Amino acid sequence: MKEYECIFKPSDEKIIVKAHNINEASIKAYEAAPNNEWASVHIDAVAQQTVPYSGIGFVSGAMDFVSGDAECGVYDKSDIARKMETRLEGAERADDLTRQSITSTDSPQSSGWATLYRVCGGIAFVFGLIGTIAVAQKNDGAGFQLAVMAIGLALTCFLFAFLIDVLTDMRHYLKRIAEKQ
Repeated sequence: MKEYECIFKPSDEKIIVKAHNINEASIKAYEAAPNNEWASVHIDAVAQQTVPYSGIGFVSGAMDFVSGDAECGVYDKSDIARKMETRLEGAERADDLTRQSITSTDSPQSSGWATLYRVCGGIAFVFGLIGTIAVAQKNDGAGFQLAVMAIGLALTCFLFAFLIDVLTDMRHYLKRIAEKQ
């Protein structure tokens, strides 16, 4: 965690907050505001080294907030309040999704067609391997061709089984979404 110095304008009151990044520091500064008479807050990272801290391309100067990676910024009171609301709404949505996924036991099962394709792929691979060994003893070229065809057929069957499972899952979850609306 880093320390951030927060200067509230126009009263120039200062507090220091510990946070992981400047966004979190702005929210903590809003919550710990000394009074309600401020319009904006200037947040700057406190250097914790003996060498002066240098931000992105310049030496610890103030700048307008550009990205979450910045080390200092100026925030309006309304911007921080909006951030806090979004953060709380996002946390509630994440909690709902987590609870829903944990309690959801009706996940789709594999389709019978997908199982059939997997079995056919396994059979094609096994018989292809046995056939390749038998044919390769008499003719090397024919054995190689049989091996390539068997591997190609097995991989095609496994791919179709995977695609059938994906489409079955999509259908199941789209039905659940449609039921909720």
